[in-house]
Formats: sequence, C-alpha cells, structure tokens
Amino acid sequence: MAESSVTLYTTIVIYGGIFLILFVLHCLGRWRFTMAFNPRSVVPELGCELASRNVGAFSWIFRVCRASNDEIFEQCGLDAIAFIRLVQLGLKVSIMGCLTAIFVMPTYYHAPETGENWNVTDPLDKCSIANVNSQSDQMYATVVASYLIFGFMIYLVHHEFRWYISCRHRVMGHNNPENHTVFLRNIPMLLKSRKALHGFFGQIFDDVLEVVIPLDVSKIDPLVATREAIAQRFEHATNIFMFKGKRPEHSASMLSCAKVDSITAYAEDLSKVNQQVADSIAELNARYDQYETTLAAVNSDDPPPAASIKRLDRPVRNAAFVSFRSIRSATIAKQTVLCVVPFALQATAAPAPKDVCWGNVGIGHRVGQLSSVLASFGTTILCVLWTVPVAFVATFTQIDSLITLLPFLRDASHDFPMLDQVLAQVAPIALIVLSTLLPVALAVFARMEGHVAETAVQASLFSKLTFFKVVQTFFVSAISGSVFAALMQIAADPVPIILDILGRKLPAQASFFMQLMLVQSFVGMGLELLRPVPCAIAAVRRLLGPNVTPKERAAPWMGLNPLSSPGPFDQPNSLSSVMLMYVILLAYAVLSPVTCFIMAFCFGVMTITYRNQFINIYDPRSDTGGLMWPRAIQAAVMCLVVAELMVVAVLSFKKAAGPSPLMFPLLVITVLFYRYLGQQHYRVGEQLPLEVCARADTENAGGDEWNDCAQGKYVQPALKPFEMDVEALLAQRPPEVKGDVGSACGPTISITTSPVTDFND
Repeated sequence: MAESSVTLYTTIVIYGGIFLILFVLHCLGRWRFTMAFNPRSVVPELGCELASRNVGAFSWIFRVCRASNDEIFEQCGLDAIAFIRLVQLGLKVSIMGCLTAIFVMPTYYHAPETGENWNVTDPLDKCSIANVNSQSDQMYATVVASYLIFGFMIYLVHHEFRWYISCRHRVMGHNNPENHTVFLRNIPMLLKSRKALHGFFGQIFDDVLEVVIPLDVSKIDPLVATREAIAQRFEHATNIFMFKGKRPEHSASMLSCAKVDSITAYAEDLSKVNQQVADSIAELNARYDQYETTLAAVNSDDPPPAASIKRLDRPVRNAAFVSFRSIRSATIAKQTVLCVVPFALQATAAPAPKDVCWGNVGIGHRVGQLSSVLASFGTTILCVLWTVPVAFVATFTQIDSLITLLPFLRDASHDFPMLDQVLAQVAPIALIVLSTLLPVALAVFARMEGHVAETAVQASLFSKLTFFKVVQTFFVSAISGSVFAALMQIAADPVPIILDILGRKLPAQASFFMQLMLVQSFVGMGLELLRPVPCAIAAVRRLLGPNVTPKERAAPWMGLNPLSSPGPFDQPNSLSSVMLMYVILLAYAVLSPVTCFIMAFCFGVMTITYRNQFINIYDPRSDTGGLMWPRAIQAAVMCLVVAELMVVAVLSFKKAAGPSPLMFPLLVITVLFYRYLGQQHYRVGEQLPLEVCARADTENAGGDEWNDCAQGKYVQPALKPFEMDVEALLAQRPPEVKGDVGSACGPTISITTSPVTDFND
C-alpha cells in the first residue's frame, strides 16, 4: 500500500485499539462505579427514568438507542435532543454519500491513466477526483452526486426546522419566570424607576406583575462574598463538632499562635459581616427611595429641568426586568418598538434567573458597542496568529513540507524511513490539542461583549469556535501542507502549481481529514465515555475538600466537582466540533467518497456516546431550551455553501466545461434556501405566536387568566436574604453530649438576617 492508505490504516489500528480499551473499561466499570458512569440513576436531583433502564455491561448500547426522541426531550431537555438530532443529521447525509459512492468511486478509480494522473498510485487517492483527468466526462458523476447529497441535506434541514419550532414553542410555553419577563436596556432617564416603568407599561398592558431595576451593589458584593466564605467555614466547623464530637480550633491570625474556638469565632465574624450587609442594604434602599421621590418630582415638571436630572443621585443601573402575569403580554412587549430613540428602551427576552450575568446588567449602549468591537478585533487578531501553529502542524502530514521548512530533517528522514508515519500520527493529535486551548482564549472575548445571559455568552463562544475550527483546522490545514510543499515552485511559476494544488492536491488532503476525524472519534468519544478527567477532579476534591457530611461531599469546592455533580454539557465546544465534521463531510463527500464511510462511522459513534451521556450523566437543569440550535443549523447551511463552492472550484480548475456550469443552479438553490430560512424561520423559532401564548396562559393558570410565577425571581444575589439558620447550627450538639446545650456548644451569638429590597410596587 502507498502512503495515504498506510497512514489511514495505521491510524485505525493504533487509535482504534485505544478506543477499544477505553470502551471495554467503561463497560466493565458501569457495574462497579455507578456514581461515575450513571449518576442520574442514583442522585435524586438528577433523576432520570431512562437512566434506571441502562443496566448491563453491553446492553446499555441497545437501551440508549431505543430511547425515543420525546423521552430524551422530556427527561434530558431540548438541548440534548437537539444536539443528538444534529449529529444524526450528519449520519443521514453520510449514509446518502455512501450510497452515491457506489457509482462515484468506480468512476474515479477507473479513470484512464495519462501524463496528468500517472503519479496517483495510492488506492485511496485513486478513489478521489484527483485521479480524474482534466476535461473528462467522468466529472458528470460528481455533479449527480452533488445534487443527491446536497439536495438531501437541504431537505433534512427544512424538516428539522419544523421539528425544532414545535419543540421550541413547547419550551417557551412552560410556566417559567423567563417566559413571563422581558429585559430592558438603555432606559431613558425619566423612566429609570420602578414606579415610572410600571406606569409606562401599565398604559399598554393590564397585567404588569413586577418591575425590577437592578441597583448599584458594588459596595455590597465584597461584603456578601466575605459572608459566604465565613458561612462555609462556620458550617464546616459545626459539622465537625456534630459528627466528631470535638469543637475545632484555629489560629486567631497568621502571626499569632493562640488558638480560638472556630464555631464561636466564625459565628461572631458572621454576625458582624451580616450586620454590615444589612446596614449597606438599608442605606441603598434609602438612597433609592430618595432617588425615586426626586425623579417623580422631576417628571411632574413640564418640561423637566436638565439641571435637576444631572443632580440626581442614581443608585440604579441602566436596565430593568419587567414581569407580566401572562406570557402573551411578555411576548408582545419583546416584539414592540417602545421608544422613538434608536436603541433606547430596547426590550429583549429575559434570561432565566439563574442564567443572569449580573456584572453585565446595566452596561451602557456605547460601552457595550465598544466592547463588542474590541472583542471582534481581538478575535480576528487571534485568528491570524493562530494560523502559524496550525499551518506548522499541518505540514506534519507531508515530510516533504517539513523538509522545505526545516532542511535539517532531510538526513533524519533518510536514516529513519518511519519518521513520516510517526509525524503523520502526531499531526491530528496536535491539532486536537490546539483546539482544546481555543475555548479558554475565546471565552474571554465572548464575555467582553457584555451579554446579560450566560447562554448568550455560550452562543457567542460557539460562533467563534466554529469560525476558528472551520477556518483554521479545515482551510489552513487543507491548503498549508500543499502550499509549503510547493513553496519554491510557486515562486518560480505560480499559475500551474496553484492549479495543481486546487485540482489534485487539495482533494488528496481528504486522507488527512479522515485521519483527524478518526482520532477525534476514537480518542474523544473513548474519553467521553470513560470520564477520566471528571473522575480525577472528583478524587482530588474528595481528598482535599470538606467531606464531613453528605451535603459537604456533594457540593463543589474551589471549582472542583464531585461525581454527584457532573455539571452541564459543554455545548459550544461540542457543537463547533460537529460543524467541523459537517464541513469535512460536505466538502469531500463527492471529491473523495471514501470520506462518507469514515464520517458515517464517526457520526454513529458520536450518536451512541452522547445518547448515553445525556441519559446517564449530564445535569439537565442547565438546559437552555435549544437556544443554540438556530446558530448551529445556520452554520451547517453555510458549510453546505462552502462545500459547493469548493466543488465548483475543483471542477473549474479541472477544466470541466460541461459539468462545472451544471453546479451553479444547485449553488443558487442553496443560497436562496439560506435566505428563505432567514426570512421567517429563525424569527418563528425565537418568538411564541400569540395563538400559542393564549393557549399556554390558559393551561398554565388552570383556567385562570393570571400567573405569578415570576414574582420575586429577578433579585440580585447581593440583595437576597441570608438563608443560613445560624441559631439552629449553634444549638446543635453531638448525640453523645449530655447536659446544657449552651455549655456544649459555646456562647449564643445573635445573628441578624439581611433584609431584601422590596421590588414590588
């Protein structure tokens, strides 16, 4: 066998063996380590009826495959089933590609040998369009396969949209606070109070439930953080006393050797800090009351004096949450232009209360726009800089490319013939490692954009990751190897060399991407099933973190999660990887049909793996309701356009005068389909129709017209009451302690709970 086939075969043997070992370890470990491989069957908060069915070392495979989409939707969330269906969409397109390969591969393989393709000797390359001569009628098979595969993709996307809209409307009709609430930004000064906004919306809607204007809690946040830290230490000290019967002690200060009773000391510190928080909140409430009274007086003037507005003490942020009793009113408010000034009083869907990024709430319009521009600029600069390591790693696939850049490798290649195979196996792993570093850097830019919802931050991160992986991993990797290998020839005679790269060497790069996808599937899915990193993190957390009580053992500590808290599914990274798989599949489905068989295997393994993970592992409470699906499907259609342009370019450079023009109708149809989806489909999936709103309101209220589920939900964390029952903890004593409670537990400490701002009108 020649080089490409040997490389692919070696990849399957090496990484396939690794996957088999990881898979067997997972199957055997399911019997013994239920908390590691099936926490949703034993942790009540994660309870899933489907997880209780997955017993047996290997029978779980059939059980997770037999779980219906509706069951996964109901028990795992819309994010889970939407991701699975995206992977299954890729599997269906791959199978269609396998069917077209029945006539495309023989057509390519049996192309007449001429002076143009005499050096295409590898069986893998001979099954690609690289083996077809210029101006050959055999490229009509490429056009037919393109219409079948890409047309099938368009049909599937349209079908998936109908499914998504139906499920999305079900989620938006649920009786959740976010479905009853709108978020306002850039509020005009004269409306920046609860009474003013309540009056404004009261003129339009008759079911305004609550208006919440976030306050400036910059001075309270550090106190609350200190209180939380002391509270954790205090609770841990009382737990030690309760379960071990010994009152813990600690040093009074870093410079002192004197010991103090931990329970008493922490209780006193907690009392002091809690009183400071209470005083700060009371002062902030007084400032707001004065501000609202003054603003009401200013609003009564006609026109209001500008000097009075400038002198106002403004303890509020430039944002608000307005909740309604009905979903219908919230839906209307989100779609209504509320102010004549552009960008002023801008209403958008409110995030879930647990999803609010309070640090970004109230950022001004100019600051937000500037932050967005700077984030885009930083992302672009990083993309340019990231090209260098990606291009260098891509040259590993061809030893000639490395010798061109690094001449000292010529002797090493001659002395060690296996060096090119070793480097070929290192290249995909190196690219995967580079990809794992991307989310850390890009998350910084995503948060710079000032998104109010954590889901919006994750969606922005997904877009950036998709752009990076498609541009860097696909385009840079595909072209750089060929370009560097022929760098000197391009400088001397550019036109024929560039034509050769696009017409022969670019399609031949399919073997590298098949290798990359196999490594990603074998290693990535094997590690996903075995979960060595979460298990190691849980072991460190169990060794170093507090473990006195079941509550302590189940709680995260310093960012380390126990196995009973698996955390949410990493949507941005996983979805961007699927988009990379899409672009590789679509780009090479007709240029190198063997890719379809490899991609069908990869999508199949990914489908089974993530069905298992969603049913048995991931916490569904962080479900976003499928908010990232529209971006993902839009990126998939863009991958389709890119693939068609690539096919047109290859046919043009192959001088296919007949087949090449036949691709343009398909390209036009795809572009029109992309625009067709953008007209209404995304909007219908984003907004709930009023007819569905009315029906949802009636069902949620049980026939009643009103609903109060959003009452008091959008309260800033710093203003929430202190929930720890300190007096009860102080009164605790271990079972063996007899006699007076006070003598056993130390002095009684009076704790004042922090008041919460009254956000009701």
